[in-house]
Amino acid sequence: DFYNAAFSMHASIMIFLVIIPLLVGTFGNYLIPLKIGAPDMAFPFLNGAAFWLAVPAGALLTSSFFFNGGPAGAGWTSYPPLSTLWNPGTAPINSQLALEYVPPTGGQTLFQQFVTLLQLHGVRPDGTLSVSRWKPIAVVTNFAALFLMFLYLAAYHVRLGFRPLNWVVGVAVSLVAAWGGVKAFQFLAFDGQAAWFLSIFLIGFSSIMGAVNYLTTIVKLRAPGMTFFRMPLSVWSLFVTSLIVLLATPVLASTLLMNLLDHHRYTTFFLPFNWLGDKVVHPEVAGGGYPILHQHLFWFYSHPAVYIMILPAMGMVSDVISVFSRKPIFGYKPMIYAMAAIAFLGFIVWAHHMFQSGMNPTLGTTFAVSTMFIAVPSAIKTFNWLGTIWRGNIQFTTPMLHALTFVAMFVVGGLSGIFMASTAV
Repeated sequence: DFYNAAFSMHASIMIFLVIIPLLVGTFGNYLIPLKIGAPDMAFPFLNGAAFWLAVPAGALLTSSFFFNGGPAGAGWTSYPPLSTLWNPGTAPINSQLALEYVPPTGGQTLFQQFVTLLQLHGVRPDGTLSVSRWKPIAVVTNFAALFLMFLYLAAYHVRLGFRPLNWVVGVAVSLVAAWGGVKAFQFLAFDGQAAWFLSIFLIGFSSIMGAVNYLTTIVKLRAPGMTFFRMPLSVWSLFVTSLIVLLATPVLASTLLMNLLDHHRYTTFFLPFNWLGDKVVHPEVAGGGYPILHQHLFWFYSHPAVYIMILPAMGMVSDVISVFSRKPIFGYKPMIYAMAAIAFLGFIVWAHHMFQSGMNPTLGTTFAVSTMFIAVPSAIKTFNWLGTIWRGNIQFTTPMLHALTFVAMFVVGGLSGIFMASTAV
């Protein structure tokens, strides 16, 4: 179980909290205004809200290491019915399996009493108090993250001169809102797997807000004379990436919400007939969910997510190679069309992750062929990178060496992808 949890959390943290925020969030916010001549992002408040929403989402995900039963262990894909199982020693708060409240011993400090208060969930139907399985470090971490998010929202309204708010009221409101947020987190994220669903759901909303900001900034705030086909390729790559985020992430968010409801046993979207997730067959239960549906919905986002991660890097590599070859990029417009083609094809190849799922073999062939087509725009980009380098005044600086290494690794990985697209392989 520890190994499953370790690789599940490693993949989830690296994808959703490191690679995507670093390439899309950090470089996007820095490069887009700089390279299109905009004074700032179109929606500065939305920009800040997207960042601060990711803070409690990340805190919830990482603090699940301290939950009873440990963090999520169903892989970064979280396929049901495995992901519907409750972690050992955990159960939803409204379950009869929930732990009873144990009165705290005397001699607690004010801080310890506050943490104990946060751990309480209220009165259960039998009249006893219920308590979460969150350890104090998880409670404090999530409270601090939520407090910072709400404090940002309050500070923004104070700065705008919103009359009911001042700094004192803003801090007080933030404290109360953070307390309520921790309560909601404790109810929804009763174990590590539920915390995984909820945190990635919130990160998805953060990504959508950032994508709206990027698209609006690029479309509306370009400097005079900066037409679309004069924009640097790094900006184009972030533009295409934002379109992918805007189209694909809502599908992931809805999938995670359905998974969370299934995990609480409120629904059976993905739970199969007569199966409740407790490893016991229940003939009296008519679930009727379809686990393969989760795979379709999840990979409809997660394969385009591959290009969310690599397209910004492709755009920056294009600019670096052009600068340190002392030449304009070779085939500027084909490079743009290739990025658009990669984004489009990325939405129609998701089922190549599901060749062994039992779907119709004809569909497998269709997705295999469409996957192989991605090699065409990828080859165009590689050819144009080599064309830019050809007979250029190359300067082997550190950025240039990294860019050339990227191209070499991309070629090796791309060639292997052509063969891996085959259903037989």
